[in-house]
Amino acid sequence: MHRGISCVLAASLLLGMCAYRAHADNPDRSVEARRHFENGTRMYAKGQLAEALVEFEKANELKPDAALLYDLAETHRALGHDSSALAFYRAFLEAAPYSSKREEVDGKIRLLADQVVRRDSERKQIEADVAAHAREAEEAKRVAQQFSAIATLQTLRAEEAQKAAREAQQRADKVMALNQAVPIYKRWWLWTLVGAVAVGVVITTVVVATPQVPATNQGNFAF
Repeated sequence: MHRGISCVLAASLLLGMCAYRAHADNPDRSVEARRHFENGTRMYAKGQLAEALVEFEKANELKPDAALLYDLAETHRALGHDSSALAFYRAFLEAAPYSSKREEVDGKIRLLADQVVRRDSERKQIEADVAAHAREAEEAKRVAQQFSAIATLQTLRAEEAQKAAREAQQRADKVMALNQAVPIYKRWWLWTLVGAVAVGVVITTVVVATPQVPATNQGNFAF
């Protein structure tokens, strides 16, 4: 995919060079292009890479040149723009196939291509890890919600049990208060007990007072 993008960019650069070739002999454009090129060179030397890149791009727009393609490739590489650097290195080789820098540029292309592939693989792995962590987080969230629902239900049940216990205690307190308010001689169970005792005493008295027939041991007759 990266190689396809690089090829498209390189083709666009070459088409741009052809489009501006008619203006190559324009003195004003050449002077301005030279000025941007020199500014870019000074900024590159100072480490002002982003500013140098802008100057090189302006110079190449005014007067396309293979040397500027190389400078653009070097600046993109220094900025960490590996894919763009690859595209400009390849465009440079297309524009200057017999350059003395060809072997050097071929080596840089191979190195950058390997780096792009490795970084793309690392990026995909990171994306896969992030997606996996996201799924784990979603599952943990779902489980947490389930436990939260269970805890809420248990809390409600505990509150209901506490309410029932309070109501039972209140009823017990009312019964105890009522029992304490009634005198003992007015309680039904006391008179029930007294009545039972009285009946027992009466029965006992009657039994004791009833005369007994004397018994004899003479013969089989009772006198």
